Amino acid sequence: MPMGELDRLPLDGGRTSFFYREGLREGHVKGSSKPWESLFLSLPSLDPLVGSDKAYGDRLETGNPLYTSLEPWNQEASDMRDFPRFLTFWGWRS
Repeated sequence: MPMGELDRLPLDGGRTSFFYREGLREGHVKGSSKPWESLFLSLPSLDPLVGSDKAYGDRLETGNPLYTSLEPWNQEASDMRDFPRFLTFWGWRS
């Protein structure tokens, strides 16, 4: 099934998205908040929604980065959407 189908899931005779589409949680999976991760890791990562599942796609469309390092200065370099840069960041060599 195409990823786009996650924006049109059937619900009670209508449709809904798997993701929040606006506000602070835009691009995050509905109901995926992890309170303990947020409590302990939001300040060091500078991300109040750390640990919440996110949409995998273009950052301009999803509204959030898909970083894999909690260190704020490494979040751009560890973004999985630029896979070659992500692999280099984590020590993989081509």
